[in-house]
Amino acid sequence: MHQLLHYLGEDVVLQFGGGTIGHPMGIAAGATANRVALEAMVKARNEGRDYFAEGDDILRAAAKKSRELDVALATWGDITFTYASTDTPDVMPTPTI
Repeated sequence: MHQLLHYLGEDVVLQFGGGTIGHPMGIAAGATANRVALEAMVKARNEGRDYFAEGDDILRAAAKKSRELDVALATWGDITFTYASTDTPDVMPTPTI
């Protein structure tokens, strides 16, 4: 969640699909896990904390009070957004005569 907010900003609509539907405890638990994680990050930001740097610790602390988030972190906790951008042109220039 901290990576999503860091890279996408706060003026965004977060649409969670597979992570919500695929939660081991069911869809409602997936939605709860997402809400708890987001609220924990916003709270940390409002407190002046560096939620990006402290994100893992913030989520682990929130998971102590939310079984749904705890299970989600155990399932998907190692997912990151550290991959090469695909936001590059994939067109070839048209040769001119």
